[in-house]
Amino acid sequence: PRAVSVRAVSSARPSTSDPRYASGRLTRCHRLAPDRDGRQAILRIHTRDMPLAPDVDLPQVARMTPGMTGAELANLANESALLAVKRQQQQVAQHDFLEGLEKVQLGAARSLLMPEEERRRTGYHESGHALLGMLQPGADPVRKVTIVPRGRALGVTLSTPEADRYAYTEEYLRARIIGALGGMAAEHVVFGVVTTGSENDLEQVTGIARGMSPAGA
Repeated sequence: PRAVSVRAVSSARPSTSDPRYASGRLTRCHRLAPDRDGRQAILRIHTRDMPLAPDVDLPQVARMTPGMTGAELANLANESALLAVKRQQQQVAQHDFLEGLEKVQLGAARSLLMPEEERRRTGYHESGHALLGMLQPGADPVRKVTIVPRGRALGVTLSTPEADRYAYTEEYLRARIIGALGGMAAEHVVFGVVTTGSENDLEQVTGIARGMSPAGA
């Protein structure tokens, strides 16, 4: 029989993987993330030498971080400690973990001088995401809505699942599509036109829709 060669590659940072394993050389990519108990154990490891305030609730942080890898959880612990040092606190508090989680998930807040009209448009855009997201049965709950620029985004609506998900219903995926299109819909209703701010939303929706099709394309 003909020998079959299978090559497996692991990376904590797939976006910066060795170019020898670039697209076309690997046919399957799987993201392996710990479950809630695993995340809690990882957080305990990375905070064992930190002075934690009495209000720190690592089980709650673990529940709020589904899908995050060990490297991302380590980064979360580090960011939380840096925030406590910046505030000249003697201990790392729960609010440091919550703010650190936002930074890891959304990117660092940045100062950006935006015209008032653009701020207004961004507010309606994010409100559209939040409103349609909250109205969809079975959708992930909306946790934060902001028009403070973070990373490359002018505003952010963050929805996170309340528990780990390993399978997705059609209802859930449709809810995600509707929520993602909420910003574009709000712009169209209020201003009559849409902007390039919806580009990433359309990419996300396209990816979900392709995944729902039998052929995945």
